[in-house]
Amino acid sequence: MTATRVARDFPVSGDPWPVVDHWAEQQKFRMLSQDDGHRLYKKGGHMAGARMVDVTAAPSGMHLEAWGHSTVP
Repeated sequence: MTATRVARDFPVSGDPWPVVDHWAEQQKFRMLSQDDGHRLYKKGGHMAGARMVDVTAAPSGMHLEAWGHSTVP
């Protein structure tokens, strides 16, 4: 079964990464991967399904996707 993703696009001004990183830390997400303009975060996943957040920055604004990821087949 494929997880349903929720996607949002919104404008930003300035460097968004300090705000994104602060939010992720406060919400207890950990960064799984990072490259230029993109970060993937994960929260949980031991006994319950993990919550995933994928953030991409572009000159036109931010693209955010969130979904649940089950560790049980």
